[in-house]
Amino acid sequence: MKYYKLNYNSLNTKETGTQFQSTEGIIGDIQSDFIPFEGKINFAFKLPEPFLEKKAKQTTYLNVIMIPSWFNVFKDYFIDFLNGFKIGEYQTWRLKVHQNGKIINDYCLFFLNNTKQNELVKFDESEFYLGKYSDYMYVGEDIKILNYENYLDILDVMKNDNDNFIKCRSIVLNLKKVKEDFFRIINVPSCSGFYVSERLKNAIEEQRFTGFAFNEIEEIDKKIKVLY
Repeated sequence: MKYYKLNYNSLNTKETGTQFQSTEGIIGDIQSDFIPFEGKINFAFKLPEPFLEKKAKQTTYLNVIMIPSWFNVFKDYFIDFLNGFKIGEYQTWRLKVHQNGKIINDYCLFFLNNTKQNELVKFDESEFYLGKYSDYMYVGEDIKILNYENYLDILDVMKNDNDNFIKCRSIVLNLKKVKEDFFRIINVPSCSGFYVSERLKNAIEEQRFTGFAFNEIEEIDKKIKVLY
């Protein structure tokens, strides 16, 4: 089964109303360091309150600039729809969304608890090298990475290096044994983000849910090689 990268359909302003549907709001704790990238969030926190642009349409999948990329904002009915697919453990929080002086109460903050980079990225078959923040064209020494644990160890060693970071020439994703219809990858060059199965993609399009854009994984970045 093929998989697609999930993105906002921001360039289709006929569908979304504006390119960025929410650029302001009450931030709450959503950008705080104590909010994790993965794993279950087992404590209360102050939820954000997005302010929609005047002309923004209330799409199924909402683009809210202040909310970090490891969360999604979906309509309640879309959460019900997702329960018909294999998506793993997730959490939701009801959001208060503002637009033109009114409160919209049918959006949720959505969080997929588990990430898949450890299982799906073939680090030992991918090619990494050192880059520099100060020189985008710089190509430093090659770095051999065996697995995700090894990758995290290298990042830990480099955490006090303010200029060097890890870039990739190629990333190999092994999706041969994936069972989920919706999963996410974090913390890896070129391939971090959300992915949906062809089955889920087709169902979203058939239901005419709005705000979604899907891209062939290898067409997003030629560095990515997918194994099916």
